[in-house]
Amino acid sequence: MQLIERTLQLKKYDLFEQLISLKDKFENKINLYLGHLLHRYEFIEVALDFYQSVEDFKDLDAQGFANIIEGLAIRNQITEAIQYGLLGIHFGHNDFRLYKYVLELMKLNGMTSERNNILEKAKNIYPDSKWLMQQGN
Repeated sequence: MQLIERTLQLKKYDLFEQLISLKDKFENKINLYLGHLLHRYEFIEVALDFYQSVEDFKDLDAQGFANIIEGLAIRNQITEAIQYGLLGIHFGHNDFRLYKYVLELMKLNGMTSERNNILEKAKNIYPDSKWLMQQGN
């Protein structure tokens, strides 16, 4: 894994491509790690491919869900981004970013009643959040 990160640092993209060419044979946790790594180096599109190759959504962590939402939002795939956010919340990832992204995207999509339900759930988890209190009901 360090070698793969080193290829990105040194901008040796040909070598990187060779190392990851077997991504279909990697375990979910390796694809998740590579997704995190690529996202950190701002290869958002490629990171999204790795995240979406994780076969079991339960193997995604909160960071993975947050990065997928960001990537889909950049692509303007708002509905899909909301679905991933809700999935992450459903799997028990109480990461504030998931709630914030879902709430903001639902507002953009005019999903008022669904948004209110998520907002109430978020307020129960983060009762001291000034941002949530500013979101109204």
